[in-house]
Amino acid sequence: MGYSNLPNIEALHRELALKYENHFPRIQKIWRASNQAKREHFLRANTSPLFNIPNDSSTNRPCSSTSLCPDWNVLDITEAKSDYLLDMLTHRATKSLEEQFWEDVNGEPITEASNDELWKPHPWDTYTYFSQEFYGDTICISEKTDEEILNRFDDDIEAGILLPIETGKLVLCRQGQMLANLLQIVNAILDGTSQRKRRNRGSGKKRDAQDTEEATPAFRLRDLIDYAVRQKEDCEVQLSLLRTQPAVLYSTAEAQFLSRPERVPEEYQHGDIEPCIYVKATGRDVFDVVHTKVRGVAFWRSVESLLCIIEKFSNEELRKQKAINELFQMCERQFSRAQKSAEHHVATGMGWGWFTCDRSWDLTYLRMEMCRAELILTDLPLHYLLGLFHTCNISDAMCQLRKLGSIYKSDPWELERLSERESHSLYELCSVATFLQKLHAAFPAVDNGQECSPGLGKDLFVPGIEEVDLELEKVKREAFSSTSFSNLDDPLKPDMAEKTLEELDNLVREKTGTTMDILYQEQVKEMVRTLEIPKRIGHAIEMFWLGHPEGRDPAKRAETRRKRDERRASQPLSDSSTPASGCLDSDSTSVAQEADPRTAGRLLALFEKLQVHI
Repeated sequence: MGYSNLPNIEALHRELALKYENHFPRIQKIWRASNQAKREHFLRANTSPLFNIPNDSSTNRPCSSTSLCPDWNVLDITEAKSDYLLDMLTHRATKSLEEQFWEDVNGEPITEASNDELWKPHPWDTYTYFSQEFYGDTICISEKTDEEILNRFDDDIEAGILLPIETGKLVLCRQGQMLANLLQIVNAILDGTSQRKRRNRGSGKKRDAQDTEEATPAFRLRDLIDYAVRQKEDCEVQLSLLRTQPAVLYSTAEAQFLSRPERVPEEYQHGDIEPCIYVKATGRDVFDVVHTKVRGVAFWRSVESLLCIIEKFSNEELRKQKAINELFQMCERQFSRAQKSAEHHVATGMGWGWFTCDRSWDLTYLRMEMCRAELILTDLPLHYLLGLFHTCNISDAMCQLRKLGSIYKSDPWELERLSERESHSLYELCSVATFLQKLHAAFPAVDNGQECSPGLGKDLFVPGIEEVDLELEKVKREAFSSTSFSNLDDPLKPDMAEKTLEELDNLVREKTGTTMDILYQEQVKEMVRTLEIPKRIGHAIEMFWLGHPEGRDPAKRAETRRKRDERRASQPLSDSSTPASGCLDSDSTSVAQEADPRTAGRLLALFEKLQVHI
């Protein structure tokens, strides 16, 4: 699914509606008191391009659809007694995007859309929806689509709410540019009076500073740090539960087993029922769940450290920019990992039958087998979920999450369709997406798709964390086959969980010289020191991050870590050397209360927050 500029259009529409709600009486008063020269001055403040009708590629002539003609007329707008701008503002700010599609500024229906030759359907093409439920959603209709669904699409095409994508792009482009133009003119009107008031008010500057405090970079940075700390602590609690509660360990390992992509068949017939599972979770699944949680702690610890570096060295542009770039690289990679994890859970859950797997040596890849177009009419939540897993753009992802949130909020039963493991994976994806959205708001200069580190050397944190990932993946491949290294058939025995985790720690320590927790902790500390010490950041920019003094030999590195652990064990433990999970209160009463969290409720609460941030 492609959303083109829909997320930006929706954001512009919300911002314009908010400006209208808060300031329309003031805008109206200023506009009506302005002469033609002043009105032209406000219009000249608009730097957004006006909508130009593009050429039809088939005829090399301008598209002839009258419903797409711009409704800007400078004389009409700036005429002394004209309220045309106010009418346009009211129309664009108070009516939904779908209502604007069907009605003009005067409230007259736009009928050209259903009669114009350009809007006729083309077989097996890509289309854009313009209905209230699916506004701006793009679907690809193929020959594999069910005939009954095709008939319903034909009805929507005849009704004029399903348009060829090229025409749909024109509609969305025009809407976006109209909203952007109006927003800039409104800002010019409000800014002109605000500047005069600030010049005349004197002591009122303190009030202005208080009113805009939440928009300052320092406030946004502190908000990001607080968010990262909360997420890190949440991951630490989950890791503590795995280590102290046998039921939590086994249920999480079983969820990991159920989400294995190799459980998806290479071929199937649509409508096949998911096979019953008699095989229990194995040691490999225990390894995976512990590794995932430890890595989650390391990710949020890295994010917190980078944000603190940005705050601490705010006056050092080179170091600050390097940390910002590292932060974006880390978060975008984590977002991709969260996407893949959620996709695995949904593909083996409510999305069963929509995926096949490709096996190549030891790797298994999921591939969506059928056209998702029919889901837009038969299973809309699943349609948005599958689209969420295949977008690389955070704006598109947030757009789809917002649509999912609206569905789940209006119909809680849809949320109950998700299993516990699907809800939890979607919650983690939402958490990373929300943070990325906040990050883009705090540092808007960094755009998606651009090189994040020009002139700043190679990345530190992404390859540094992935180096540990690869080392642990190698341990897993060497240690685990299809059979289990420990019996998990009786998971509720405390000694069984303790034995399983002890074997896991011993296995990792034997191969790497230390535990998973310390592997990531030491790596993060080393990378943070690289950014904090001036000589090191200069070295990192010229070369790469400071490598291991013992070189790349795994045996030598394991021996160095083993000696370091022995020295650490012979000294009193400090906060900095204690694994994060070990610092938590492991009281059985408090832990038991968290053992079965209401994941669906937490997910719905997070979706409500997404309504604010998107």
